[in-house]
Amino acid sequence: MVFTKRQTEIIEYIMNNVSGITGDKLTKYFGVSSRTIRNDILQINSALSGSLSLCQTEGRTAYPSIKASKRIGYYITQEDMEDFRAVLEGGDDRAWVIAPHNRGYAILGHALENGSCNLYDLEEELFLSQTALREEVQKLRKMLEDKMDWTVLFLEGSQVRIVENEEKIRLSIFNIIKYEVQTHTDFNSDYLGLIFRGEYDRGEYETFVNAVKNYFGSHEILVSDASLYMVANAIYATIMRKRQGHELTGLKAEEFVVEVLTNLLYHLKAQKVELTESDEALLKIFLYSVRLVQSEENTRASALSGVILNEFCQEVLNKYSFDLHQSDELFNNMALHLEYLIRRIDTGYRIDNPILQDIKTQYPYAYEIAILLVPIMFKYKSIPIRDEEIAYMALYVAYFLEKVNRRLKTVIINAPRQSVCAMVCSWLNDHFQNQIEIVKVLPKHQLDQYVKDHPVDLVISTEGQRVNTEIPVFRINGIANQQDYSALNGFIRRMRVSRRFSVIVNKYFDTRCVKIFAKDGGTAKWNGSVSFETVIGTLSEKFKEQGKIESMEEYVEDVLSREVNYPTVIGESVMIPHPLMTFAKETAVAAAILKPPITVCRKAVKVIFLLAIEGRPNDDVSILFEFFKQVAMNENLVHTLYEAADEKDFLNRLISISTSIELF
Repeated sequence: MVFTKRQTEIIEYIMNNVSGITGDKLTKYFGVSSRTIRNDILQINSALSGSLSLCQTEGRTAYPSIKASKRIGYYITQEDMEDFRAVLEGGDDRAWVIAPHNRGYAILGHALENGSCNLYDLEEELFLSQTALREEVQKLRKMLEDKMDWTVLFLEGSQVRIVENEEKIRLSIFNIIKYEVQTHTDFNSDYLGLIFRGEYDRGEYETFVNAVKNYFGSHEILVSDASLYMVANAIYATIMRKRQGHELTGLKAEEFVVEVLTNLLYHLKAQKVELTESDEALLKIFLYSVRLVQSEENTRASALSGVILNEFCQEVLNKYSFDLHQSDELFNNMALHLEYLIRRIDTGYRIDNPILQDIKTQYPYAYEIAILLVPIMFKYKSIPIRDEEIAYMALYVAYFLEKVNRRLKTVIINAPRQSVCAMVCSWLNDHFQNQIEIVKVLPKHQLDQYVKDHPVDLVISTEGQRVNTEIPVFRINGIANQQDYSALNGFIRRMRVSRRFSVIVNKYFDTRCVKIFAKDGGTAKWNGSVSFETVIGTLSEKFKEQGKIESMEEYVEDVLSREVNYPTVIGESVMIPHPLMTFAKETAVAAAILKPPITVCRKAVKVIFLLAIEGRPNDDVSILFEFFKQVAMNENLVHTLYEAADEKDFLNRLISISTSIELF
């Protein structure tokens, strides 16, 4: 017996109303027409009439049924009550209920088994009319087209046909699995039972899921609940298709390498799970977008993800003056999200976002910022990313705005006319509320004392007043307008870039990687002269000691070779040597002060910044280059570094320069 969810609820509702319930009350309770209620009860009684186990019990010759009376409505007699309880709760007499959202899967299961099925054969099993069955087929087809881009389900007369090869069929089943796992957090597997009909065994399925779970646990593989069931269900579905006699051949997936999955499949094959090379290839293609990692240390985004994210961060900084690099943790999480977004694009999977509208409603500003990712992604993948993906990225931006973003503490210099100052403050709150925090409005003569007692990042003067202070000052003449908006946005952006200099310098420099080559001794051995090769060798040795590079010999050779063909002298006295082909294990910087200077490319080089660059995009490197360029083009800054007494003094001077370097 197969009842719909509503039919089961109708039985329970009538059983709970022992004195009877009218059709009008049932209609209002279930929100359907009286005709639908009558049809459901007719189908219930029809199903019960076919159960031999409910007939001729203790001399009875009638089947249990829902009775109807003009006086009390629908009711169940006391004599039939136990039989209905047996139908709803009892072991062998239990009614298997197909929920409305699963009806399509039941139809799909019939069609997949033999390539086609007839709607007339499904009427009795699903207790649906031909019209209702056709509606279910159309719903199924639309769902497959919208969610999985699968357009191979056809209805010809009363015949449902599937016209596609085994690879496309399995990928569609895999995508159904992913959709169900992401949509229903209870990870119910009833839909698999409907899709694979007679081959599915719940006990076997649960044992298989536990085997996969135990493998992940014993190998310390980090995997979410959703990813666990996606992996286990996809492999189990492969086994089911093979049992039904559907084989896959001629498929390879060498470009989709997931080491954890490869090892799992090898383990399962050792446990007598029969999988061919083509079976494994298709599983790798599908599960390439599922996050499976051995440990948190191994979760690193690809080079392409880094390039796209850095461009996105730069666009955000240019347009909105937010520096998403402020939090390394957030940046790394965004990079990993982008990595799997790219994998979803590569494997053709379209993700669902059940909270899409909530995100748009609650975080419209963050969503607007996230849209900047669209043209960047299209540039590299030639595919416009969907609304659902943009919304997920918006959550990262929203988190940044609420938890990470540090607004600039801003003092407003009072205008002679109070009304103008009030309008400027209102304009700033309307347009820059996520970038600046107005901490004080005061007259110009009180600024110096306030700055001594309070941290201030920015001063904004109204009506063009000139202010003398070391703090960055932005002037607004009169009533703020669009030109002021653009100018202040750019001003804030340059301030944030300048602030990043100090962050980067503190991150990459320490006294262990600074060397002063001085005639009067310093901390270096000195025999009266030093060569460029010696300087590079000495600094490279420091990289090697700290585990930043693999082979010191290869690194030094690459640096020296590059200088022969592509010299890195900037300005009159600074060099930024770095390899052309050799990548470091981790980005690092070393510095040398040369007293007296050495001659390279006819320039007297006083300061050398040696770079070791890892083999993936790192926006910190571009900031370092910009900082070195700013120093190299200002002889006063070079002289400040050159006059350092020792390594510690050099580092202090470098940090001081990084916090005060002028970009305006």
